Amino acid sequence: DPHYYHSNILKYSNRPFLVGEDVQTWANAQKDKEAYKAFKPSKASIINMNECMIELWNEEVGPEDEVYCLGDFGFASQKNLIDVLERLNGRKHLILGNHDHAIIKNRDQFIGLNRFLSIRDYREIRVGDQNIVLFHFPIASWHHNYRGAWHLFGHCHGSFPPSGKSVDVGVDAPFVTGSPVYRPYSFLEVKKYMDKQNVMIVDHHGED
Repeated sequence: DPHYYHSNILKYSNRPFLVGEDVQTWANAQKDKEAYKAFKPSKASIINMNECMIELWNEEVGPEDEVYCLGDFGFASQKNLIDVLERLNGRKHLILGNHDHAIIKNRDQFIGLNRFLSIRDYREIRVGDQNIVLFHFPIASWHHNYRGAWHLFGHCHGSFPPSGKSVDVGVDAPFVTGSPVYRPYSFLEVKKYMDKQNVMIVDHHGED
């Protein structure tokens, strides 16, 4: 859930990318309900968010790394989103979110070299011997849950608590590393977190 170009995500998720007068205005807005509603981050803060997250992404992701974005890539025109994509390292795949309207409408333009290699609603992948279920939304019971499959999701921006081997890996979620990192998590970061979590059986699957 990077939400590139999304003005309000800066305040909804209290992202640390405000610049200039926005910093003090936002500090004041958090003390007053009406000021909070009225606060709109400036274009400079939005651009700073985009640039910082692109830099953090490219520090973590190499050109040949596989990257799965679990939805809500950005709130912008087709051109602006493609410009961002073409600056991001990695072999990128998108699991569609509820706000990916521009991408859904222009899917063919987003498939190709240094854009998205695939665009799907849901996906199951395997890394080594680890099964992973990818979806934008949290799922209560997922394929091979009882066998230790992970379920990785976004959408909730850290407001939905982890359960068993299911966790919010959106850029605003603190669960995997203890605080938001505003970039894709590596497989090893998620594995380190998941190794400490117990499998939770929520249905008849896995019964003796």
